[in-house]
Amino acid sequence: MTDRIADIWGMRTPHAAGTPWPVRVDEYVEAGVPVDEVDLVRSACVLCSNGCGMDIGVHSGRIVGVRGRADDRVNHGRLGPKGLFGWQANNSPDRLTEPLVRRDGELELVLGSAGSNRIRSALLQVIVNTVDLGLPVQAAVDAPRLHAEDGVVAVEPGIDTAALAATGHAVTRFRDRNTYFGGCQAVARVGRLLSGGGDPRRGGAVVAGLTPDRHTGSTGRG
Repeated sequence: MTDRIADIWGMRTPHAAGTPWPVRVDEYVEAGVPVDEVDLVRSACVLCSNGCGMDIGVHSGRIVGVRGRADDRVNHGRLGPKGLFGWQANNSPDRLTEPLVRRDGELELVLGSAGSNRIRSALLQVIVNTVDLGLPVQAAVDAPRLHAEDGVVAVEPGIDTAALAATGHAVTRFRDRNTYFGGCQAVARVGRLLSGGGDPRRGGAVVAGLTPDRHTGSTGRG
C-alpha cells in the first residue's frame, strides 16, 4: 500500500467510460497482530458523510485494523486516510472518554457531548457554568453558548455580542438554541443527590435520585 498520508487517494485505478469502477481493497492492521486470529465485523466508516463499507478487525476485545468492503457500492473497497487510521485513537492511553471533575477526591461532575468540533467548547462552558459560576447543572447546560472557529464566533441568543464585535471578531448570531453548539448531557453530585442536566438542543432528558451509602448500600429511604 502506498503512503496514504503523503498520497491520500492511494493507487489510481483508471478505467474507460461506461465500464465498472474497479475494486481496490484498502486495509491496515496493527503491526504484530496475527492476521489469522482477527475477527472481522461488518460496519461502515462514519468519519465523513460517504459511509464507506468496511470490516473492522477485532482481536482480544479491541480494534486492531480495518478493511474496505469490495462489494460496497459506495467505495468498492477503498478507504480514506481517516477510515484507515482514525480507529487508532480508540486505543490511545491519552484518550479521554468523558470529562470528570473531582473536588477533594470526590467525583462531582460527569459530562459528555455530541457536536463534532463544538464538543470542546460545549463541555468547557458547562464546566465553567457549574464549577466556577455555581449554576445548577440543568441551568449550566441550558445557558447560551458560543463557539469560535476560523475567525468567526457563533453565538446563541443571550450572549452579549457587543464586546466581541468591538474586538474585531466576525459574529454569527443564531435565532434560537441550536444543535450546532453540541448536545451536552451531565450529571452532578451534590452530597448524596445526583442531579442531571439534559440538553434541550438535542432532546436531553433527566433522571435524578439518591446515591447509595458506600458503607451500608442504603439510599436513606425507609
